[in-house]
Amino acid sequence: MNDQEELVLDEPIELRTDCGPFQARYFRYGIEVGVALYRQLDAPGPVIVRIHSSCVFGESFGAADCDCGSQLKAALRLVGEEGGLVAYFYQEGRGAGLQTKMRAIGLQQEENLDTAAAYVRLGLIPDPRDFNSAAAVLGRILGNDREIVLLTNNPKKLHSLRQRQLNVVGSRPLVIIPTDEVRLYLREKVRVLDHQIDLD
Repeated sequence: MNDQEELVLDEPIELRTDCGPFQARYFRYGIEVGVALYRQLDAPGPVIVRIHSSCVFGESFGAADCDCGSQLKAALRLVGEEGGLVAYFYQEGRGAGLQTKMRAIGLQQEENLDTAAAYVRLGLIPDPRDFNSAAAVLGRILGNDREIVLLTNNPKKLHSLRQRQLNVVGSRPLVIIPTDEVRLYLREKVRVLDHQIDLD
């Protein structure tokens, strides 16, 4: 079974947000589900794309030591202004699931571990995502030949999509102004996950 056969992509609806109006489409790939939000995909030149995994603590509860909510808002604002696509996946804990994510947080608090070390203690790699679903969604909506500029600080996303034959021509950093608590988390991302973030 190929990606096109596995992917379910519903017809778009209009979604009005404080970042502007978007077309929104539900998708399912295997057990993974999410929403693609986009606008002005017919504009000339490369399209900016954000692949974003859900984070209930950062996005819904305002967790003080997390940058996920700020990153999502920044991506929606950019896409609202310039056009592009945000692919939002219900992948709590970098795809490990909400229960595993909470267990990892418990280990961090009990044993003073960073996120990556807590994941390893639970038998996982620090970032379990493979981005197959993201490649399938982007390939269907944009086409494999469309030039993509990825909004990301994570080089793994860039390399993974290129390996899956998407035409990723470059990336743009997703810059937020971190608090002191978030800055500690971002330093971990730089050290352990090789994220490209200027913290100065």
